[in-house]
Amino acid sequence: MALAAPAALGAQMEEIMVTAQKRGEQALQDVPVAVQAVTGDSIREQVALEFSDIAAQISSLVVQDLGPGDRKYIIRGINSTATSAVGVYYDEAVITARTKQDGGGRQAAIELHDLARIEVLKGPQGTLYGASSSAGTVRYIPNRPDPTRIDVNLGGLVSSTEDGGENFHFDGMFNLPVIEDELALRAVAWYTNEDGFIDNLLLNNKDINDNEVKGGKLAAEWRINDAWTVSAFGLFQNREVGGTSRQMPIKQPLLEANQIAFAGALGAFGFGIPEAQKRTTQSYTVTPWDEDITLFGGKLEWDAGPGNLLATVNYFKREIDFNFDSTPILLFFGVPIPAITHEPQQREVTTAEIRWASDLDGPLQFVVGGFLSREDKDFEVQVIATGSDGQPLAPFMPGDPNTIFGRVKSDELDQEALFGEAEFSFNDQWSILAGLRWYQFDIDSANRETQPFGGTPSLVPLRLSQDDDKVTAKGSIRFQPTEDALLYFTVSQGFRPGGTNDVAFIP
Repeated sequence: MALAAPAALGAQMEEIMVTAQKRGEQALQDVPVAVQAVTGDSIREQVALEFSDIAAQISSLVVQDLGPGDRKYIIRGINSTATSAVGVYYDEAVITARTKQDGGGRQAAIELHDLARIEVLKGPQGTLYGASSSAGTVRYIPNRPDPTRIDVNLGGLVSSTEDGGENFHFDGMFNLPVIEDELALRAVAWYTNEDGFIDNLLLNNKDINDNEVKGGKLAAEWRINDAWTVSAFGLFQNREVGGTSRQMPIKQPLLEANQIAFAGALGAFGFGIPEAQKRTTQSYTVTPWDEDITLFGGKLEWDAGPGNLLATVNYFKREIDFNFDSTPILLFFGVPIPAITHEPQQREVTTAEIRWASDLDGPLQFVVGGFLSREDKDFEVQVIATGSDGQPLAPFMPGDPNTIFGRVKSDELDQEALFGEAEFSFNDQWSILAGLRWYQFDIDSANRETQPFGGTPSLVPLRLSQDDDKVTAKGSIRFQPTEDALLYFTVSQGFRPGGTNDVAFIP
């Protein structure tokens, strides 16, 4: 049993509208869902640039931060070592992370600009939001183009970081009615440059974790008439990070006693054991991060009177060039060679959904719909020997003495689902809700070692597949004794797609 959650810290006594039940906007106080919302005005007042900046306002939410572009959302303590347990949506687009190393990590950190609100739904939310919402769902709701007026908004931030340097941020929004009351364009752009504050003592590199973000969005909306609306948007963001954000925040020995013996073996490569300092890291290689996010979405909406039809198609692409120091792993296996692991990876997700939400005069309201998704993911591991400057000695090339290990893996994930929820109100105080979702998914993967340890490359990939189908359910009883109080009891199920096992050794 639960009470309706507060909207957000610092929020004024104003009614906050949410779309958590996919039945159009509803007052937050009237929704029998464990949902909290942070308004766009609140986000801007706090100068919050990323989701982690406002996460402390959401109860039961933890953001595990491994640096820019590499964060995991944990709701109600539910975590996963495979696919994410938290679903993430930008408007109607699915942007949920699905990584190979750590389930749910590397959520797409799109900067928080020109948003109407952020909704956080506590899970399970498997009926309406499907896969990877067993712990909950995070929804970014952007502002829509407004054909009634010209609007301009500019913002900026200048700050400095201890042991680092100056930080700069600029953003702007321009809303332009093309045809008054019918057609409008809305453009948003942003730029962030944050100086680093972590020093890599092994390479004598200063302030390695600088962070630069460039992004923009263009949206259009055409209100054809009172019943039909068509809208579309495109978003792009690039992030470049100079190095790892993992650090020692206080002065302490950088290496444990059992690690010093390993490090001594690298003396021939010009490395020593540095003195302890704060805000430092020990890395034998450079560790840059480069990523591109591309997002397109389109919607068709029909207000038919007794209900509303929404059809949407979305495309999400994320490319990451990720590097980390794999020297400690090689040392563990008795190979005293400094080396970098380069992991280029690409993920594309195309989704389509159509749903009908009723707007009836009687006691019954419902939403029904169908969902399709296709995901293609390519992942590569390249372990290459590095020099005293931390840079690879040569490009990755199977058979080259500087190429230590290589592997490629590709996944294809197809999902289909039918879903529905119905709510019956006995009176102004009591109602019951029931929901079902049928889903099916198929995963096909191909895995091949391009440069194995002590062997020859495999020419034929190992192919694996998995499929499953199931029905998940939800039930809820709602009691609203007064306009300002809401009690409800909910039982619900969630799920996430599994996956195939990787090869035995992954450096």
